[in-house]
Parts: sequence; structure tokens; C-alpha cells
Amino acid sequence: MAVRPGDLLKTLLDIIFPPRCRVCETSSRIPLCDACLSGIERITGPICHSCGAPFDPSTHHGDLCADCRQGSGLDRARSVCRFTGLIRKAIHRYKYDSVRELADPLGELLCAYLESGFRPGPTADPYYTEPRAISLEEVDLIVPVPLFPARERDRGFNQARLLVDRVAARFNVPAPGGVLIRTRDTTPQINLKARERKRNVRGAFEVVEAGPVRDRTVLLVDDVCTTGATLGECSKMLKRAGADRVFALTLARQSSL
Repeated sequence: MAVRPGDLLKTLLDIIFPPRCRVCETSSRIPLCDACLSGIERITGPICHSCGAPFDPSTHHGDLCADCRQGSGLDRARSVCRFTGLIRKAIHRYKYDSVRELADPLGELLCAYLESGFRPGPTADPYYTEPRAISLEEVDLIVPVPLFPARERDRGFNQARLLVDRVAARFNVPAPGGVLIRTRDTTPQINLKARERKRNVRGAFEVVEAGPVRDRTVLLVDDVCTTGATLGECSKMLKRAGADRVFALTLARQSSL
């Protein structure tokens, strides 16, 4: 059997530059090695039924955290992992070091989560019930949280868009481009407090065409949820455009609850 030139070149490059995990740098033929995948801290304990943040229901007296008892703007939000350790490093490598190969294994984490559904840990609290998972049978279309165009050009891609592409392809759910746009460049949220985050993103998003979202259930996808301010503002604009329900799914959740 003849060896294709491309295969020969790949073999030579693998010898000269052995493939490595893009997170821990150990030898690996996949960009996120099995050790890193198994070391990611999934969210397994009781969560707020609305925003998906892990919390102790006995201290909150029911199914909702204190913030969501005041209203979150989302009908349901869930996250796969806690934003710490290996997943934090993987997301930083993906976003800020432009390691686009990580879109595949990170997208696979979202797909696996959607396939399995959330299974909360046991709790003895009598007021806490089992939270609902996000089922794609309920979802009409998937929308990524957008970047401001200049920032997307600088980065070379929208990390949420690449994750959405993986999920949409796996489950054959529509993911039209350009439904939701960011109309102004906002200050990076990372160093802002919760109230400052809400002010920072207020009015920063716009639905370009209401038709695709009107009377539909939309799944918003992003890489990280910190306070939920960005997701909440996106949800507000989608509902203003006529969306019936808005769910959100992120790779990781950072929470002080």
C-alpha cells in the first residue's frame, strides 16, 4: 500500500516535534490528555435550580440561591465544571494563547454533559428537590455569547462560537450565525465586582433579527460563568426580541456561594 505524502510528513513532524497535551505538556496524541480530563473537577453536588451554582441548600432554605430568588433573567443555567485547576488552565490556553485545538475536547465536555444530564449529589435537606437538566429536546437553537468584532479579530476566533459548532454538529440543532451581536466593547469582567459587571454589560448586546428567536427556546453557550451578568444581559435581549425561554450552558462556573 502506497504511503501518502501527507501521512509521511505527519510522521516525520511527530518524530521531530512529539505531540503533547496542550495543558500539561506531557506526551499525548490528543490536545487534552486523559489525565487532564480525569483531573477536571466536575460539578456534582447540589446546585441552585436556576443558575446552576453549587451551593448548600440547608443554608439557603430551598432550591434557589439568594441571587436567583431575586431573579436571574435566565430560565435555567448549568455548568460542567468548577472554574479551578486544570479546566481553568485549559480555558486560558484556549482563549488567551489561541490554542484552537482545545475546542474539540472542550466541546466534547459540553456534549457529554448534555448526553448524560446533571446528576446531583445526595442531600438530606427536606426542602431541596432534584434540579432539572438541560435537555436539547427542549431547545430550538443554540447561540454563542458574542465577542465585540475588534476583539474577535484580535483573538482570531470566538471561543464560544467554536464550542457551539461542536454541540450543534453532534446533536443536529440549528446554530445560525449573527443572531446576537455585541454592540460595544466592554471592560474585561475579570476584575469587576458583581454590580460593576451588570453595569458593564448593560446595553452591550443586540438581537439583529428577531425571526429566528421569536417564540423559541434558545440555548446560550459560553466558556465561563462568573456572576451570570453577561448571560443575564444576553437573555434579556433575546427575550425582548421574543424568545420564549433562554437556557445557558458553560464549561465552567466560578462561584463564591
